[in-house]
Amino acid sequence: MNRHLLVPLILLLSTSNAFAADVCIPVDGLSFTKTGTSTLLVSRDGKNVGLLEVLDERAVYYFVIPDKPFTVRFFTPTVCNSGANAKFEIDKSLVTVRTLTLFK
Repeated sequence: MNRHLLVPLILLLSTSNAFAADVCIPVDGLSFTKTGTSTLLVSRDGKNVGLLEVLDERAVYYFVIPDKPFTVRFFTPTVCNSGANAKFEIDKSLVTVRTLTLFK
C-alpha cells in the first residue's frame, strides 16, 4: 500500500469513535451483573437494557471486574460511552466506558 495513503487511513480508523453518536442511559435504578471479564449486563426493573464494557481509568487496558459482589458509584445522573459521563467507579477503582450497547 502507498505509504502516503497509509498514515491518513490509520488516523481515520483511530479517530472513528469520535464520529460515533453518544449513547447514554440514566443510572437511577440500574443494576449490573458481570457477564465477562470486563463486561456488565445492565438491567432496570428486572429487564435487561444493555451491555457495558469497561476499561481502566486511563482507557488503555480492559478493567477486570471482580467475581465477588462489587459496588458501583456514578458521578453524574447518566452514564455514556464518551466524555465525562463515561467515568465511574467499580469497588473504588476509576473505570472508563469502552462501549455502551442498548438493547432495542
